[in-house]
Amino acid sequence: MLVENIEGKSDVVVTASFNVEGVDSTDPTATGIVTGSEVFELAEGSEFTPYSELTNDQVVGWIKEKMGEEMVATVEAAIQTQIDNVLNPPVVPEEKPLPW
Repeated sequence: MLVENIEGKSDVVVTASFNVEGVDSTDPTATGIVTGSEVFELAEGSEFTPYSELTNDQVVGWIKEKMGEEMVATVEAAIQTQIDNVLNPPVVPEEKPLPW
């Protein structure tokens, strides 16, 4: 997390990086991961929690809220696709060398 001093408040979270990981319930070698980050602004009059008092659930909630339900669903689908591709690898056609 990147923290800054803003408007008289110290240790304000302005960026949070995340890794969302998934593991297949029957085959733990089948995994998927999506990484990213979200940028936050301290809105005037908004609730403030100092960095030292943050919880994982609180920050995950911020990230999900910032991403929106549609993007959260897209991330979850991407992880499931990665898992599915490990369990059932897609068939990739053989590439032929160029004739020249």
